[in-house]
Amino acid sequence: MKTNEVKELPKLFEGRGEVKGFTFSQLRTSEKAIIYEVRDNETGNLHFEVFLKVFRPECHIWKDETGKMCSSKNPNNLEVVYPHSGAFGAWAWTYRHMEKALNKFQELNPAAETNLLKNTDSIKQLNTSLVKEVFVPCQLCIWT
Repeated sequence: MKTNEVKELPKLFEGRGEVKGFTFSQLRTSEKAIIYEVRDNETGNLHFEVFLKVFRPECHIWKDETGKMCSSKNPNNLEVVYPHSGAFGAWAWTYRHMEKALNKFQELNPAAETNLLKNTDSIKQLNTSLVKEVFVPCQLCIWT
């Protein structure tokens, strides 16, 4: 597969749906993993989410003029996906303490391949051999 572009996750975003009321701030990223600091906007409590970078073909979702959900896919471009609740324990983990989150991040990134980036714009080049073979499909896209 020839990949033209990888859409990275935002550095900062507000939760929606089941994570409404939380602010997510990306702390570290590498070719294999990401750490987000997650702040409860009501209490100020923090926890940290560490997860493998999982990719899927880029999918665009929108509502048409009648309110119907529409989607399209671009199989030549990939996007990194944030883990859903069912991913925790499989390819994502939650920690109360940053030190434990950093340890997991290091475990996911062998020393020779670790390239810590702190709040940078994006990874410029993607080594396609590191793209995980497991893709998470877009829920609304029709895959043929």
